[in-house]
Amino acid sequence: LMGRGTGKGGENPKDGVQNDAAAIGTNLTLRPTSLGKIQYVGKITLDELKKHRIPGDAWLLVKGKVYDVSGWNDHPGGNVIFTTVGEDATDVFSAFHAGSSYQFLKEFEIGEIDYENSSS
Repeated sequence: LMGRGTGKGGENPKDGVQNDAAAIGTNLTLRPTSLGKIQYVGKITLDELKKHRIPGDAWLLVKGKVYDVSGWNDHPGGNVIFTTVGEDATDVFSAFHAGSSYQFLKEFEIGEIDYENSSS
């Protein structure tokens, strides 16, 4: 869905997505405006991760780190991003993203899985 937005960078109030070409060089990426609200939580149990399974409240796990992708309806791959929320998305992420994509996860990071205190 490239090209949606104001064309000037910044936020498009119509779809709640921030367009920021600086995020990856000259490529335009669609970023959720919720990024500004993301706060680092720290240790997160698997039980807590499982509670965040809907598009408006969507956390996913990749390589032991937890990422908040809530409301990212304009993810470049579409709403498929929500098919693995609330669970370990490492294999799916690896299958559909280039290795260099991992560097872009950092801004979504809210914590890491606390395997020691997780019941499952």
